[in-house]
Amino acid sequence: MTLETLMDETGNVLIRKPGAKGKENVKSVILQSHIDMVCEKNSDVQFDFDLDGIQPYMDGEWVKARGTNAGCR
Repeated sequence: MTLETLMDETGNVLIRKPGAKGKENVKSVILQSHIDMVCEKNSDVQFDFDLDGIQPYMDGEWVKARGTNAGCR
């Protein structure tokens, strides 16, 4: 399957995928992510980005990761 892709002048990429059969008219979901993530950890934690899994948690509307700078709204 080929997905529709668009890129704006800033470099943001939009990828559109049609809804599954029977879900064509359901509201869209938008996911925001970084493809150039800079991995940093807090100075008070032991964490290896190559070996340790991110521990996500909700902080209000934000999904954050314990002990690291990873997070999104």
